[in-house]
Amino acid sequence: MSERFRELESLGASRRKDVVLLATVTSFDSLRHPRKSDLHQFAELFHPLFETSSDEARRQAAAVLSRSPHVPASVALQIGSAPIAIAAIFLTRAPAIDDATLLEIIKTGSPAHATAIARRENLSVRLVDALVDRRQTAASPVLPSVASVKAALSAPTDETRLAREEKLRDELKTLARQ
Repeated sequence: MSERFRELESLGASRRKDVVLLATVTSFDSLRHPRKSDLHQFAELFHPLFETSSDEARRQAAAVLSRSPHVPASVALQIGSAPIAIAAIFLTRAPAIDDATLLEIIKTGSPAHATAIARRENLSVRLVDALVDRRQTAASPVLPSVASVKAALSAPTDETRLAREEKLRDELKTLARQ
């Protein structure tokens, strides 16, 4: 066992940070039901390690945490805001990301971040609306027609609301495939 610690000493400083990041993530991932203190401690350890580690270690950490159902919101935001090469798998698969975090990433992230979020299954209506708004504002700021404004102002019934939501989901899925 002590030989393994000696191996860590012989590694370069950047490589040690990678090893410590991956060990921290692996240890956290092994917890079935982390306590509140475990979540807090993990977040405190994770933030500086993630920032100073190599891209490959960050990508591996994001992949491991994309399977975990218990990721602190601050950690999810940090991973989701990373360059898309690191964040993509986390944004498309992580069950622990809440809608508020995803909305923040849609607003502040790149179009590639929004595309990765669009590939998630079971998007909420708020997320679909935010993704469509992001897509429309990125394409071109066109003034809406009078008919579309009137339709938006009329009170939607449950049937029209459900039809609108389904149409938006279909459009989003089509855009994500492109």
